[in-house]
Amino acid sequence: ILKEKPKEKWCRKCSKCAFAFTMFAPYVDSVKLRDMFGGSLFADESLLPLFRELLGMEGIKPFECVGTPEETKAALYLVHQQKGHAGTPVMNMFEKEVLPTMKNPEELVKECLTPVQEHAIPKEFLNILKDIA
Repeated sequence: ILKEKPKEKWCRKCSKCAFAFTMFAPYVDSVKLRDMFGGSLFADESLLPLFRELLGMEGIKPFECVGTPEETKAALYLVHQQKGHAGTPVMNMFEKEVLPTMKNPEELVKECLTPVQEHAIPKEFLNILKDIA
């Protein structure tokens, strides 16, 4: 009997993986994050065009379920401050090409990454989420 090879959780090549990695990066230890994803997406130079799309620098926003360029910028700004991924191709690109153009990064972080109480979650699902948390 042949057993199926377990599927990888992350392909590490698509915009969804790149965005998820970026959003986790300010909040998850860099070593733990690399373990979660099977490597650092910020260290993969071949992903620079994808990150430029996520940042709204070139091309169009990827069609997959990803956030806005502003959310990506805010998360990368936090990563930049923490220095946990310093020297990687993605952080080097961010620091050289994006950071100098950001007028008020602290305000962007507040607007994009601060949890809010307003939501559109139906009450029946909200109760389930409260039980899980």
